[in-house]
Amino acid sequence: MRRERLDDDIASLSSRRRIEHFSRAFMNLTAAASSSSNSSSSSESSAIHVFGAIVMDIQCQSERNTKTNATAMQRGTSVKGSCVHTPGGVGRNICETVGALVSIWMSSSAGRNKNRLSVHMHSQIGEDDVGRKMVEQLQRELRVDVKDVKMDSSSRTSTVVALLDDQDGERELFACVADVADVEIPIGRVRSSSRIGEGQSRFVVCDANLSEESLRNVVSGKDEQNEYVFFEPTSVTKSVKIASIVNVVDATSPNAKELREMANALRRSLAPGSPPSPCPFNPHLKFASAQEALNVLAGDLQILHSHGVKVVFLTLGELGSIVSSSCGESGKTRYAHVKAERVNGTSTYSVVGAGDAFVAGVVFKLASSSKVKFNFKENVDAAAFGSKVAALCVATTKNSLGSTSENVRKLENIVNSQNSSRIVELKPLIAAFP
Repeated sequence: MRRERLDDDIASLSSRRRIEHFSRAFMNLTAAASSSSNSSSSSESSAIHVFGAIVMDIQCQSERNTKTNATAMQRGTSVKGSCVHTPGGVGRNICETVGALVSIWMSSSAGRNKNRLSVHMHSQIGEDDVGRKMVEQLQRELRVDVKDVKMDSSSRTSTVVALLDDQDGERELFACVADVADVEIPIGRVRSSSRIGEGQSRFVVCDANLSEESLRNVVSGKDEQNEYVFFEPTSVTKSVKIASIVNVVDATSPNAKELREMANALRRSLAPGSPPSPCPFNPHLKFASAQEALNVLAGDLQILHSHGVKVVFLTLGELGSIVSSSCGESGKTRYAHVKAERVNGTSTYSVVGAGDAFVAGVVFKLASSSKVKFNFKENVDAAAFGSKVAALCVATTKNSLGSTSENVRKLENIVNSQNSSRIVELKPLIAAFP
């Protein structure tokens, strides 16, 4: 869930001018490169297509009792607090952050010397002001292509109401109600936007808010040489949808519980009635270290790799992430631990939206390379970059990575200081089998 306010007076004038500066520079570079492409057959470009939900998030935060220092959230009664309406939805969140990163990248010297990037959003919204304003924000401020966001007069824009409670300085989710229907993407709409020209590649991000039929539509006819599919599980319940498209998924980013559900869904598809997990240990999937997580979940990772998934970015919260890569030259699975970036500059922070920011950073890092190879080093670097973007999301009080001058400056620093990551390789305690 993103925490950027819709109202125009929330984003400062200076921040808008800063984003518009990057966007104009990006559009000018794109136009110039396009005009010169006829004389240079070697020019390359990449398009990032995000298929997923656009949701209005209503986030309600209880106030801490200053006398008892206890949180005020209680069942059966009203409590004092504050509510904020913010644009959200996993797909929209990813698209917003990728759009900001691409605008900055394409106006930098590093971006001008590499392949061109464009960002496209595919979704559906109700024919109402809420949905319309969220789509306009993506297009106006971040120059995201939204022509494939369709309005449906028979439905309303999805809404999620989240109650946040203060726990030791961290805002945690207390309860949530989601008025969200599966996003439907007809096959005809997918094919009209799926042409890949010479020297082009296409990075497709699907979030599990899509219906299973829509997921199949999106990945149908995948170009194995120039097209890459990233599946974002969204939630434990929805993560099992990967079973319908796993044969064409290149990468995915589950947390521990989502990974277990995805692996179990694939086990059941192979052997109906099979036990839910090969490992009864640690049923709550809480770990003291990344090594312990790998020891418990290596078999689940291998299930995904055995179905063709090249890389799994397993997110572990404050423990960071594990990169499980099966695309190395040796053909064997390699694992690396990427530490979580330290969150600085705030005493109160929120992890809401951090997972979406991590995915956005990973996708941007992979797509901005001259050619996506999914090799081990490339995957680790992408996870390290995603961790930096996620930390920025956690630290910002507005949970907005593209609407304030301060956050844009921090994103600039991340983009302009991309360094190669040190690999901390792990091995499971015992050999992992699906």
